[in-house]
Amino acid sequence: MNKNNSNIKMLKALCVLVFAVFIFTGCGTIKVAGDFKGMNLAPETKVEVGKIVNQGNAKEFDDEVQQICKNSLINKFQKEKILWASDTGGIKAILDIYLIEYQKGDAFKRWLLPGWGATVVTLKAEFKDEKGNTLGIIDCHRTVEAGGGYTIGAWKTIFNDVADDIYEQFKEKGLKQPEAKKP
Repeated sequence: MNKNNSNIKMLKALCVLVFAVFIFTGCGTIKVAGDFKGMNLAPETKVEVGKIVNQGNAKEFDDEVQQICKNSLINKFQKEKILWASDTGGIKAILDIYLIEYQKGDAFKRWLLPGWGATVVTLKAEFKDEKGNTLGIIDCHRTVEAGGGYTIGAWKTIFNDVADDIYEQFKEKGLKQPEAKKP
């Protein structure tokens, strides 16, 4: 009888562990590709977040989604100290966002059946100079397809991840890296 109780306790502990994993984790896909056509923008380049345009099915969420997206980008570029403002000086690059696909998703559905209730964002980020010439384009696709309680609110927080993706591509492929000092 002692051995059976021990096995039952282990089985219960395993069930709790599996349940916790489903509640507190989330997963999805990330695809990000940037092309600055070989241009290297000066390190002192600052970014002004321009217009956010819904080109796909995101129209049903128009104002709220546009504002969340814009705020996420502003917060990210401000945190990295490359947000352009009239008093900061430097070279200005204007970032326009074209939302191609957006699905709000549902955390409860994701928990029940991964893939069902996915949150999806697909967009094109276009950097332009003040004359409107394209400096670079970043295509970004991000999803939250599985998970439980941890993914509640992913329909908003996914834009913070997208802002991180855009910043990383801008920094990696768009900005000229400072020259290493020679010994």
